[in-house]
Amino acid sequence: IDIDTITTYFYHITGSEVASASNANADSYMTRSNTVRASDSSAKQISYYTGTEPGEEQIDWSQEYNYNGTLVKTSTIYTHDAAGALTQSVVYTDSTVRTAKPVGLTLKKSETFYKGSKGNEKADYTNNYKADGTTIDTKTTYFYHIAGNDAATALQANADSYMTKSVTIRASDSSPKQIAYYI
Repeated sequence: IDIDTITTYFYHITGSEVASASNANADSYMTRSNTVRASDSSAKQISYYTGTEPGEEQIDWSQEYNYNGTLVKTSTIYTHDAAGALTQSVVYTDSTVRTAKPVGLTLKKSETFYKGSKGNEKADYTNNYKADGTTIDTKTTYFYHIAGNDAATALQANADSYMTKSVTIRASDSSPKQIAYYI
């Protein structure tokens, strides 16, 4: 078995926001996770969570690292609705190592919009941006399986739906760039 990454989870306890699982208790809630590459323990992603009820935490933001874990390359901000469902994730170009949620980032790499209730969210579509961070380069729309339909939209999908296809078009003229099928 080849292990690609290892993720360590950290929890809130009295006096610490980064307690290990072995020090956590029944009232502890997850505050952070660190994902490293198994081959060399280099950083791959650090994620931060909100919510103070154990088991109900939601990802709030994360930073993703370059191929050898030495530089931050992106920060991702996650948005949830009032019921806790993930509605949007925006990936920004960002090279600053952070310990607090970034504000004011402007160079978007991509933004994905989701449909569905908490725990059953499905990606609806993703806008990928040009290097200027403001001009949409491509839009990818995702399709799912439901009974009798292998091209259901994210809004039509249910908890048991799985992705069957994605269609990427160029924003400049709506011409097809790629169609991918998933089995």
